[in-house]
Amino acid sequence: NEYYEQVLRVITLLDNAELKALPIGNEKWYEIDDIQDLDIAETIFAEGDEMLHRFNYRYGGHWRFPKMLDYCYLVNPYFPTTRMKDELRANFDTLLTEYPSGMFVNSLLAGKYFGIRQQYVVVGNGAAELIKSMMEHVEGRIGVVYPTFEEYPHRLQPEQVVAYQPDPQTLSYTADDLINFYDEHPIDNLLLINPDNPSG
Repeated sequence: NEYYEQVLRVITLLDNAELKALPIGNEKWYEIDDIQDLDIAETIFAEGDEMLHRFNYRYGGHWRFPKMLDYCYLVNPYFPTTRMKDELRANFDTLLTEYPSGMFVNSLLAGKYFGIRQQYVVVGNGAAELIKSMMEHVEGRIGVVYPTFEEYPHRLQPEQVVAYQPDPQTLSYTADDLINFYDEHPIDNLLLINPDNPSG
């Protein structure tokens, strides 16, 4: 009932200690020290539909799984800039220990930076928070084109969602396709995301 590091520490205090290592080749392994490690290990060692299921309920954190490419994350290769990273490094202690500015100051600075009026800026703690706030104000039946970024329909009641599924081979559709489909399946709002995720 000890971590192996503790056992090894005790062994190093012995006058005569002999250790043997057993190479495991290409066998999968994962060190489990706590409940998070257990969850990761159960995902790594799952197979087939169970593995797919376990990955599907994860949002982010895929860097914990070696060789896994996360196409759900919209990566901007131009951000953050080198100058911004240098600023963050130089001010790390202050950023880590001081309470951040509120929405008023952040929206003022963002408006100044992007050259728009402050009242047109909404500041949130990540996209998920902003999507949640927006979807809480959308009423009625909502057209959703699948596959899509699940955060949007996830914030709706199932009976609100009217799903349109394009050809799975191309994931492409036209404005006429949507008009014709939703003419037969009336909606109050249509959710269009560009570029959509994961379909692009």
